[in-house]
Amino acid sequence: MSVSKKQLILDAALVLFVDNGIDGTSTASIAKKANVANGTLFHHFQTKADLVHALYLMIKEQFAQQISPNNANGNSIEQLASNVWNDAIDWSVANPNKLQFFKLVIHSHILSATIRREIMNQQLGFLEQLIIAGQQQGIFAQYPLDLILDNCQGQFLSVSSFFIERPQLTGDIKYREAAFKMFWNTLG
Repeated sequence: MSVSKKQLILDAALVLFVDNGIDGTSTASIAKKANVANGTLFHHFQTKADLVHALYLMIKEQFAQQISPNNANGNSIEQLASNVWNDAIDWSVANPNKLQFFKLVIHSHILSATIRREIMNQQLGFLEQLIIAGQQQGIFAQYPLDLILDNCQGQFLSVSSFFIERPQLTGDIKYREAAFKMFWNTLG
């Protein structure tokens, strides 16, 4: 199966953004790495910001598919959270460049916090629902939801980086359980 030129551009952009940073990567270098003409890149993405947005959305969609609870029936809030957490860690270890791109976007001016929040709500709204359910059941503290979500994101990025840097510990149940418990305890 042949890869579309748009996908080639997205794949090239991911590598270059991670290697050189978003600001340090030109659209010309992306087109060159993707082996497409500059005009082809601009046909698919009018600006570099449009390209970053599309790449961020694509990766968030992939991430959401990996961690979305398929069947919540009968599972406790803690079990659902554990499943989502561990699926997220597994995804990040399998996709270190994509995780690094998340970090770059968070610290970049190219996508506003509003756009990132909208994508988060569209793709990962089930996380918000899980937290609200935990608050309603008295399991989680009544902290402001946006603060909880940002804290969860920070913990996820930190723990994912820990396991990416130490792949031998990824399957170590002691570390995995400890990472989840530290995460869980901050919600209560």
